[in-house]
Amino acid sequence: MSHTGGGSSPSLPCGACTSLRRKCTAECVFAPYFPADEALKVAYVQRNFEPSNVTKIMHDLPESSRADEVTSLAFEAEARMKDLAVSLTQRRIVELQGEIAELMEQVKYFEEKKRMRLTQGPSVTRVASRCLRVKRNPEFTHEGTVIRVLLNRWVLLECTYLTLLVRGSTGGAQLEKT
Repeated sequence: MSHTGGGSSPSLPCGACTSLRRKCTAECVFAPYFPADEALKVAYVQRNFEPSNVTKIMHDLPESSRADEVTSLAFEAEARMKDLAVSLTQRRIVELQGEIAELMEQVKYFEEKKRMRLTQGPSVTRVASRCLRVKRNPEFTHEGTVIRVLLNRWVLLECTYLTLLVRGSTGGAQLEKT
């Protein structure tokens, strides 16, 4: 009997022996059922069933039943792998839905905070005093360093924003110059 190892070449080991990294012999029970070109089938079976148990099953069965048994093992192993993938995916979906719910709560919180700030609005005197304090402070207006220049620009932009915000909340009232 010439052993082909499930492939077209006598030197090519079967898929099971290749995966188990062992020499494929002429008496290999896996060779007719796990050809070298069916690596996925071998991987599914080996991942879900202990190779020594599969070997024992194959030796205990008559040769006429082995093909059906391997087909059954491969089908069950593939179903288990797909179920695992589905369950892992489902768990990740549930985790992401939880994260989305948390983020939506944060969005609601910040929208409520923004709404409260807009309805109360900053007082004209508070905005004016803050802007005047910034303009009088030499630390904010000194342009000797990049940090101070950037800070100065940021504060002036903030003052402009607050001024516009106050004008909008007071119906277009102007800030008094002091």
